[in-house]
Amino acid sequence: MNNFWHSLNKISSLCSKIYTAFNGTDEFFEAGAVTDYSFVQNTAVCTVTFWMKFTDYTEDRLQVVMSTCGIASGNKGFAIWYDNRTVQSSPKYLRMFVPNAGGAGSVIQSLTLDDVIVDNSWHHVAVVMDATNAFFYIDDVKQTGSDTVGVLSTGNNTFAFNAGKANTAAHLFHGDLAHITIWDTNLSDSEITEIHDEGRGTGVDYSGMTNYSANCISHWKLDTLNPVDVKGSINGTSNNMDASNIICG
Repeated sequence: MNNFWHSLNKISSLCSKIYTAFNGTDEFFEAGAVTDYSFVQNTAVCTVTFWMKFTDYTEDRLQVVMSTCGIASGNKGFAIWYDNRTVQSSPKYLRMFVPNAGGAGSVIQSLTLDDVIVDNSWHHVAVVMDATNAFFYIDDVKQTGSDTVGVLSTGNNTFAFNAGKANTAAHLFHGDLAHITIWDTNLSDSEITEIHDEGRGTGVDYSGMTNYSANCISHWKLDTLNPVDVKGSINGTSNNMDASNIICG
């Protein structure tokens, strides 16, 4: 156990950029309760940001980056995923899915353009919902949302927050993640630029942003096992991971 923590401390002391690797098979982290982040589905006002890198973007699969729900109807919460399934004609798009188990259809399902990410490099992704639309930003470039907000949901999420899966054994994310943030407001274009320009280093600090104190609910840097929420108190629990999942680079 001492060697385990020594390894993590050594990584932290030597690296300017640290991230968490997910194997796409059984690795993920979970945080909080079903009551956390329910404002996403109940108000359709939020911002979610993260850095991501695929192990192989050409894999014939749907990969869920994060979720508080399943990916089918009858759930409540939100999920963000990348779809490259051949049954969907390999679109290579990102989707923001907000189902509404208590109403007709979904709160919103907004997609990026096809072929939005077609490499295994690092990319910054942001999703902003403003109660009317959901917009994606890929590397600080805004994409028009493909859907508008419908009937809002009520109550709690179906599941607690998970990063790397959709609360099932299927559709796990295969790649690397860093700096996941969740906000209860719709950030402006300039604020998304500010987050993007901070990069993904260990010294990233959003506290100087106008909305940070009041509206940033959670920020996991993903530079350690059991990710610490450096903004709030919703710390994560790593599942099926060890020191080898924390990468310097």
